[in-house]
Amino acid sequence: MDKFKKILKKLKENTYQFTMILVTVAIIFLVVVVIGNAYKRFKNSKISENLRTSSSENAATSESSDSSDTSDNSSVITRTLETFMDAEGSKHEFYLDNEATMVESDKSKFELKDGYMTYNDDGYETKIGIDVSFYQNEIDWEQVKEAGIDFAFIRVGYRGYSEGKLMIDDTFEQNYAGAKEAGIEVGLYIFSQAINEDEAREEAKFCVDALDGRELDYPIIFDPESILHDEARTDDVTKEQFTANTLAFCDEIEKNGYESGLYANLMWQAYMLNMAELKDVTMWFADYSSKPQTPYAFKYWQYSCTANVPGVPTECDINIELIPNE
Repeated sequence: MDKFKKILKKLKENTYQFTMILVTVAIIFLVVVVIGNAYKRFKNSKISENLRTSSSENAATSESSDSSDTSDNSSVITRTLETFMDAEGSKHEFYLDNEATMVESDKSKFELKDGYMTYNDDGYETKIGIDVSFYQNEIDWEQVKEAGIDFAFIRVGYRGYSEGKLMIDDTFEQNYAGAKEAGIEVGLYIFSQAINEDEAREEAKFCVDALDGRELDYPIIFDPESILHDEARTDDVTKEQFTANTLAFCDEIEKNGYESGLYANLMWQAYMLNMAELKDVTMWFADYSSKPQTPYAFKYWQYSCTANVPGVPTECDINIELIPNE
């Protein structure tokens, strides 16, 4: 009987210890989640503060320019205040860069029909495309073509946001070959974390080397993006530097016989880039609103990141291209 009691006592002790271990693990997990969310909120607030500072500086510059004395008081500089909503539903304001190239299309003519965006204007033709990477897994490109997709921007690679190492996308070769064989026109993009012009040119050469002389139907796109969930090597890169990086990348791509372009949303156009300096750069604009909010010219509009396209096993980004009729 005593032996049985000892066994029960031991089991109770072990159960208690096991329970305490589970409780400890749960507490640690919750602490990690709380700290992670707090960091993300901190970084978002830091970015928002920087954007507000940039907007205030633009406003101050505008007011200074507007009030500058002239000899005959006949020259007055005016700047237009624009507003837009970001993907989180927050409202932002910025001053329009009057020296940039402005959009010519009429946003009211965009209409979603049967899952694909259309543009109702006889002055333009349109094409529908997707952009894909390793995250879309193995794609049936014949099925994608049958679904009405005309072109694809394929990720060729990326630069790590911490150490800055350049890496090839594991699915680049099969996606390039599959899309081409299916009769889909192809362009490329690279996820950039370049901190200066030299690294931007390095990324361009990386794309050219990966192609190894193969032809493209669409541009090679420079895709610089903010990292919101962690510290990144580009956190302190300035607006002027991002602009210089873009120009360096595009120059290097075009030196090698390919067309170039830039991927950006309105947050980047408003606060992270000097649009006047990029007026000759082909723009791939991202905005998941029902209409494109940008006042600046664009050739491609990425209008959704949750498209379900036959042949693609996951949700993917989808785009419309505007082609002016001659």
